[in-house]
Amino acid sequence: MNHFLLTAIIILTGINYSTAQTRDIFRTNLCQRWQLSELEIKASGKKITPDKKMLQNFLEFDPDGTFRSFEDGVMVNGKWKADEIKMEIVNTDFDNQNITSPLIFTIVSLTNTHLAITTNPNAEKVIIMHYVVGGMKSKP
Repeated sequence: MNHFLLTAIIILTGINYSTAQTRDIFRTNLCQRWQLSELEIKASGKKITPDKKMLQNFLEFDPDGTFRSFEDGVMVNGKWKADEIKMEIVNTDFDNQNITSPLIFTIVSLTNTHLAITTNPNAEKVIIMHYVVGGMKSKP
């Protein structure tokens, strides 16, 4: 019985450590400035190079749970939280009064140099936005 209990404690400790390690890697990879690099139509795999104006779009996630987004000439600040299991980033508390509901990014892939997300994975025509690490941080 004591051997079983010790084994169970070791396994549970390993699972908790592994989950915490996965969360740390996820946050370390995510918390940087991401510059839009290309769009992809999921069904066909067709890649589209954004125009010069769209290439200025970026996302920036900070470890303190804040984020900045620049899209179509508009800067938006807010708060984010991650669900590493669902591979989602939930953005809330926007400083832009025109945005009233949370914006959910579904992560298609995430490494320390590449982020691919979609905002509506169940749509008929899914667009995957690809970002690369780049640019200067917006705040010190």
